[in-house]
Amino acid sequence: LLEKPALWLSGNGPEPAHAVRVRGTLVRNLADFPFPAQCSEDEKRRIEERILSVLGNLNLTSSGEYCSTSSLNQLERRLLLERDYLTESQVRASGARGIYISHDQTLSIMINDQDHLRIQVMEPAMAFEEVWSKLSSLDDLLAVALDYAFDERLGYLTSDIATLGTGLRLDV
Repeated sequence: LLEKPALWLSGNGPEPAHAVRVRGTLVRNLADFPFPAQCSEDEKRRIEERILSVLGNLNLTSSGEYCSTSSLNQLERRLLLERDYLTESQVRASGARGIYISHDQTLSIMINDQDHLRIQVMEPAMAFEEVWSKLSSLDDLLAVALDYAFDERLGYLTSDIATLGTGLRLDV
């Protein structure tokens, strides 16, 4: 990450004078586990293993790298926090947790933060359609292999009321 700047930092997107980047995030939880704050260490480990297995089956691990949060040094954590790949809660949490980042740094998947899964796509400037397309496609692929916590009336169940329903956040 230090050697190769993130694509979304290039300023080569639509309307670059108005925005540095657009970020889309989808949060999901697995139906058969409590939210991470209520999980045991063993449950967090099983969640991480299940998600990593699915990422491997989708060949995502060949186009990026997964790092356990606990294995990151202080400089690596700071860089990932500054680039919005990690959250403070992810750094402070305990147990099995980590982050997958694609080689081009446009896609990241956080495991066992406040929710089991946080899928994030970042693109330069105002590339909303590209962000949504990548998020939606990956979410569809993951949903085939992972049973998400979902309620017919409330939608996707998340740890934060702000993401309850769609689990989607977009910001510029």
